[in-house]
Amino acid sequence: MAKSIYDILDDLNTETSVPGNGTVAHSLPRELLPTAEQFENGPALVAWSEEQGITHAVLQKGVQKFLIELRATFKAVKKDETWSLASGQKAVDDASWKVTSRPNVKKSDEDVARAYLDSLSPEARAAFLGMAAK
Repeated sequence: MAKSIYDILDDLNTETSVPGNGTVAHSLPRELLPTAEQFENGPALVAWSEEQGITHAVLQKGVQKFLIELRATFKAVKKDETWSLASGQKAVDDASWKVTSRPNVKKSDEDVARAYLDSLSPEARAAFLGMAAK
């Protein structure tokens, strides 16, 4: 499962697909990125970018990314629909800037069970697993 931007900003570890080398794990330098807490808090993110002296660059990158998204929005069409200039323009006209929010990750049953088992003492775990086998 892909890590969220918040997880990457917290630990600075990620994986990148490299042609001819598959997926390669690597780390990112802290001085280039805010913490997850700074990223999700507007004033803190601005303060971080100002402290780094990169506010203009950060804003430019954001505008550049949004422009690319708008162009993708313009040409996007659902499988069962036919693209038209009017529908493409309406999609762009309806677009808006949105703040990125932390994903609401729902744990799988397996994750919940593993967390529960990990919380048990060895004796309690043995007793629980013995009951589950019956």
